Amino acid sequence: MDKQIMTGFVVFLIMIMGIGVHGCVNPNNWTGDNKTNHTTNNSTNYSTNNSVSTNNFTSTDLASANNQFAIDLYSDYKSENDNIFFSPWSISSALAMTYEGARGQTATEMAKVFYFPSNLSEMESDYQIMNSLLNKKNRSYSLWNANSLWIEKTYTLNSSYASKMQTYYGGIIASLDFKQEPDESRTVINNWVENKTNDHIKDILPSGSITTDTRLVLANAIYMKANWSEPFDKNLTQEKEFYLSSGQKTKVSMMYQQEHFRYGETNEFQMVELPYAGNELSMLVILPKDDFLASITGGNMKAVENSLSAQNLAKWKKEMKTEDVKLSLPKFKFETEYQLGKQLKKMGMPTAFSQYADFSGIGPENLAISEVFHKAFVEVDEQSTEAAAATVVVIGTTSAPITQPPPPKVFNANHPFIFIIQERSTCAILFLGKVNDPTK
Repeated sequence: MDKQIMTGFVVFLIMIMGIGVHGCVNPNNWTGDNKTNHTTNNSTNYSTNNSVSTNNFTSTDLASANNQFAIDLYSDYKSENDNIFFSPWSISSALAMTYEGARGQTATEMAKVFYFPSNLSEMESDYQIMNSLLNKKNRSYSLWNANSLWIEKTYTLNSSYASKMQTYYGGIIASLDFKQEPDESRTVINNWVENKTNDHIKDILPSGSITTDTRLVLANAIYMKANWSEPFDKNLTQEKEFYLSSGQKTKVSMMYQQEHFRYGETNEFQMVELPYAGNELSMLVILPKDDFLASITGGNMKAVENSLSAQNLAKWKKEMKTEDVKLSLPKFKFETEYQLGKQLKKMGMPTAFSQYADFSGIGPENLAISEVFHKAFVEVDEQSTEAAAATVVVIGTTSAPITQPPPPKVFNANHPFIFIIQERSTCAILFLGKVNDPTK
């Protein structure tokens, strides 16, 4: 009983979840998204295209649930000294598709972990709208979200489940020979992921992740590349010191610009919002105040992380104002990889991975999740960010002042900071990370 994967990545995010047979049963309901045409050898393609108007999209239930899960998962990794980066949207989407087929205790636990709303029809509608929003055409940046379901060719999905996957999540459904050709099937799925991430994510499914017990693999990929609304001047980038949480220092390429941005601060931290071209996506950077001076105790970073919640984040954003900011931000590029099974069990959904799992809404046989794999990539430089994101840009201009203007705010990210890439109209967190060392 095993195998499969969930993966997500920034700039391309992928979530693949493997479901295999066990020896017992129990499940409930939910779903994901679309963008693609898929062609493979020895596979049957049932893909459908669904376009939904995003006009008057006012529901925030889905974004709120996604954001709270994002912060819950971040809390599990915040004590690590490595860089952190993942896509809560990718993870939630893949598990939402799985949740659609869950029943009983399995569904109850998944709903609590992911804050899924009790009204499934409303949730499905929100996913359909959100997927259409993320895959909108004719814009000044690249952003797309894609879902797929890969089934063992002898296995039959419940017709209602298959219909929901295609209608609400835009998922393609393809058959593969897991029983006779597990490794070849793994290659087909890996190729799909590679294609959906502009060749950035390769071999997402490791050797042995697909077995003869595999019945279904659910995958989500999200990709983003967007130019800054206000690019950094490369001529102003200099080698500067970055203070690590250990108290040591390293050299980084520090970008610089002075511009009007949305800005806020408390006694513990500063926060700035950097919009991307098109004003639909933005990056929020949360910088603890002089955290390197208190590296022994964790300083203000601990205070910020302990107060971080979806509710507080929304409050902090509302209190931001347009200010003249002298901004220093390091260039960074890194990849992360997670096996989320252990974390998801710890967070409250162990049944889905056990012999008591009930996914009878998906189809016959006793099914359970084998593993959830997540992989992410992010690159930030003077011109752009490559990753998945959401953004709002507010740049203020001033008339000729009568009195002396206040001095500009200094935002010097020369020590560890948290960053969030969000979709502005819904405030949905597409990516969440922490830079402990920009050189790693």
